[in-house]
Amino acid sequence: MSGDGATGSLKTSSPPPPIPPRSRARSASLGSAHSHSEDRRSRRVRPRPQTIGLPELTEQRAGSDLTAEARWGSKPPTYSAAAYPSHAVTYRFAQTGAFEMTLEAEGDSTSEKEVSSLGLRMWRYHIAVGVNVLTLRSWVTSVRRGGEDGLLVAEIESGVLSSGCNTTVTMGDGSRLLKDVLSRTVGCKMYYLGDGTSIRWNLGETKWEAFFDSVALATFDPGPARKLVMQPVAHRFFDHLVVAVVLLMREKEEAACARGDTGPVVSPLLVA
Repeated sequence: MSGDGATGSLKTSSPPPPIPPRSRARSASLGSAHSHSEDRRSRRVRPRPQTIGLPELTEQRAGSDLTAEARWGSKPPTYSAAAYPSHAVTYRFAQTGAFEMTLEAEGDSTSEKEVSSLGLRMWRYHIAVGVNVLTLRSWVTSVRRGGEDGLLVAEIESGVLSSGCNTTVTMGDGSRLLKDVLSRTVGCKMYYLGDGTSIRWNLGETKWEAFFDSVALATFDPGPARKLVMQPVAHRFFDHLVVAVVLLMREKEEAACARGDTGPVVSPLLVA
């Protein structure tokens, strides 16, 4: 009897309600929200530091988002792509004082209207040399972009050979020895930007040519004309190209002295 009662109670008990299937509308909405979230993440652009190289001409180097400026400690350039000329521009070094010179666009290479519209006055450099007051046998060359009171791009400190002063190049907060900036090869010089890339200079008798990989950047006349012809894309490297020309011209002078082509060169800044 008791067993039948237990059986009856089991038979009369109602089964648990079935679990309702997930609403198709809810599933669709969740899927849509997830898809939109993924799309937003995929479209999100990671900010990148401003570079001075040629990112569109070179492959991205794995594991390296630092630019040459960041690695060397110098500040990122303030170049504006809108200021780049659309054609090659000729710049000329001109002596403006006993210990200073400028580099600016030639008057006949572009019109005054184009100079203003392209901001070519920005590409004016002032190069000056002064004695290091703490070590009178060494002197410092400063390179400024924008004029005499412009942004300090680089400082090059060097001295007479007997002083034992190793030439150093400072850009921003970082300094490197000359041997780490310019290769010691003959005929072809490599200017190292500091991020694993370099600018190759082919040094001819009457013309020097600068390349980034296979891309032509500029040509320089090392003769009395002292003209630097810059391709539009080369303006991204302008600071480094100017520093390279200064270093290469000094090496040229030192080589001439070593051959005996000229007399010994003594800094006019040395105090007797």
